[in-house]
Amino acid sequence: MVRWPGRITPKVDDENVLSTMDIFPTLLTLADQPIPTDRDIDGIDLASVLFNGEPIDRDCLFFYQGQPDPVDPINQPGLWAMRCQQLAR
Repeated sequence: MVRWPGRITPKVDDENVLSTMDIFPTLLTLADQPIPTDRDIDGIDLASVLFNGEPIDRDCLFFYQGQPDPVDPINQPGLWAMRCQQLAR
């Protein structure tokens, strides 16, 4: 949920898949700051989605859930997930 009176149209539902990873690049854009290019940024800028209702150019979102085992964090079935959606374009 996002609320910004006068900037974001209220009561709009859409099917975009968002992530907390998107907050950092979005806040940089809103603060008129460049998104760093000297490192990988996992999130995407959502300003055009919030202000213009444009679709997100992302079909899949990879994430983990739960607590990884500190001894072997990679080999844990069910801990890692990829969520994908088919978007009508």
